[in-house]
Amino acid sequence: MAKIDTTEQLFRSWASTKDPATKARLVGALQPDIDRAIRSAGASVSPLTRGVGKQVIFDAIESFNPDNKTQFRTWANSQLQRLQRDLRPTRFSARIPELRSRESRRLYQAVQDIESETGYPPSDSQLADRLGLSLKKIRNLRKLGGTDQVPDEEVSGPQVADDNDEPTESGLIMDMVYHDLAPKDQSIFELALGYNGVASLPSKEVARKMKVSPAYVSKRLKVIQDRLKEAEEVLDV
Repeated sequence: MAKIDTTEQLFRSWASTKDPATKARLVGALQPDIDRAIRSAGASVSPLTRGVGKQVIFDAIESFNPDNKTQFRTWANSQLQRLQRDLRPTRFSARIPELRSRESRRLYQAVQDIESETGYPPSDSQLADRLGLSLKKIRNLRKLGGTDQVPDEEVSGPQVADDNDEPTESGLIMDMVYHDLAPKDQSIFELALGYNGVASLPSKEVARKMKVSPAYVSKRLKVIQDRLKEAEEVLDV
């Protein structure tokens, strides 16, 4: 009987449980593949380039269709071909697309609507579902203040991405854990930890904004912190 690839076992386990620690182990198991793809792209293996490679694997995990006959490792390596493009120097100075005032107004209105319906600030995932936009688009709009005030009719030209927008190991860990949380926990994550450009708030203020008890926020934050710690230990960050 042919031996099952460890990555196949890990993917099946993650697909059935959505456990962040299992996802982290799966990414770790593919580290040699990531390093090989980085070198193939003509780049040096470093925390930054590994971070880019790991983000590709995170995306590959979410997009893989287990009903296909392709093995997960084969799919992951096909996706790593993106590094031939993503590791070009010009990619790290990419400009954030111009934001139209119409999109900013829609985002602002969606925030108000969802908060009115649920009683707490919406997460990025909720906004993306409501508006039919990608998570990346939602994050860019929120970073530029699209949820804080009604946007002006006139919007300036393209904004240049800050040098600190380059992916980091800790940022990728936060992304991984965040996307596996329930919407309410995602909101706590954003407000308490200052994720996605949201200003971090004390637990009591988070509780007030979300109309829950401080004890509830503390309990959920403990779960979130434990997941972050577990993922960091698995990926040796």
